[in-house]
Amino acid sequence: MTYQAPGVVTAALTAATQLTDFLFVRGGAAIAVSIAGTFTGTVQLRRTLLGARPTDATASGIKASFTAPTETSYFIGANAWFFLYASALSAGTANVALRTGQEDGPRLFQPQVYASAALDALDEATDPVLVRGGGWVSAQRLAGAFTGTVVLERSFDGGATWGTVDADVVNEDYQMGATCLVRCRCSA
Repeated sequence: MTYQAPGVVTAALTAATQLTDFLFVRGGAAIAVSIAGTFTGTVQLRRTLLGARPTDATASGIKASFTAPTETSYFIGANAWFFLYASALSAGTANVALRTGQEDGPRLFQPQVYASAALDALDEATDPVLVRGGGWVSAQRLAGAFTGTVVLERSFDGGATWGTVDADVVNEDYQMGATCLVRCRCSA
C-alpha cells in the first residue's frame, strides 16, 4: 500500500482514458498541477461542480489541457472535484500530481447556491444567482453533443438588463466586483 498525503493525488498515466483519483477542493483554495515524464499525448485537468463525489470521468468539464511536462496552479472559486485525465496518450508515461493547500479554517468563498440547466435552445438561461461584491462565480460547460455558445452574464438592476462577463464560457472562475445577479445563457 502506498501512503497518500491529504490534499494530494498522484498517478502514472500510461494509456488513454486513465485518470487519477478525485480530489475535492474547497472554494477559495488553489490547486497545483504537476505533470512530468516523457509522453506523447494530452493530459487534461477536469472538474465537476456537481456536489457528490464523481465515480467516473463523465459530467466533467475541461479546465486545461497539457501536451508536455508542466507545473502550474489555479485559484478555485467554488467547491469542486478535480482529476487529471489522459484524453490521448499513445506513448510513454505521464507522472501526474494534483495538490491543494487548503486548511480547515475559514474560507474566502463558500458557495451557497448552485444553478444548472440543460440549455438546448437560443436564449435559454440558468436561474439567476445573487453574488455579493467581491464574491466568486464558477461556470462550467459540460461535454456533450452541443454546437453553440454559452455566455456568462450579470445584471445590476435585478435582471431587467444583462451585460456579458464572458462571451464563451468553458470552465472558468470569475470574481464579481459589485453585488449582482449572474446567469449563463445560450447565445448561439
